[in-house]
Amino acid sequence: AEDSEKAAALATNDQKVLQELANYNRAYDEKFGHIFIICAAGKSAETVLSEIKKRLPNTPHMELANAAGEQMKITEARLHNFLTSRGMAETPSMQRRTGQIHSHLVQENTGRSPVTSHVLDIGLGRPAAGVPLKIQRLFEKSDGIFETIGEGVTNIDGRVPTLLNSSHVLEPGTYRVRFDTSSYQRLCGVSGFYPICDVTFQIQAHQVNDHFHIPLTYSPFGYSTYRGS
Repeated sequence: AEDSEKAAALATNDQKVLQELANYNRAYDEKFGHIFIICAAGKSAETVLSEIKKRLPNTPHMELANAAGEQMKITEARLHNFLTSRGMAETPSMQRRTGQIHSHLVQENTGRSPVTSHVLDIGLGRPAAGVPLKIQRLFEKSDGIFETIGEGVTNIDGRVPTLLNSSHVLEPGTYRVRFDTSSYQRLCGVSGFYPICDVTFQIQAHQVNDHFHIPLTYSPFGYSTYRGS
């Protein structure tokens, strides 16, 4: 009797979740003009409900990017299942092509560089405007030779939002953001110990569709960094 009561309670709860999910789906469709898209593989109804509640307050522009990203996940999962069912494995060229499709679907909608940066002058307690910087990629199998793939100068907020084109496709490898702090020191009329600040980081194959934010907290005699968001 106890087991049957538990089963009945679970069934009732599931029905409530499904009904609430249906209500939110209608509200989502009315607001954005398209169905709620999510890669639901392995997700419970409660998880999907939680996600639609989080995304419903978004702007249409944000949701277009979210929907495109989720559709890409669905496509990737279907492609993976298709290949593995035939005993095939994804090649690096397939992964790169998937990344290119993802970039066109998502990054062009957000208009955001896949790598961004900002500099905070902790000595002055304000954003560091006017810092030239470059993003560089290590040539594969080279002895420390980097190529510049993007550059810019920090704006009044200390940021470089367009370091790379929004459609740029990242590849696995070692990257470096080089901050020309000597130019900033001259701009501020100060001398410092670090004429250049290099932040070197790695992007793995499974991270090529991620966004990377590389901040620098700087003072004339010290600096630090972390992976931001």
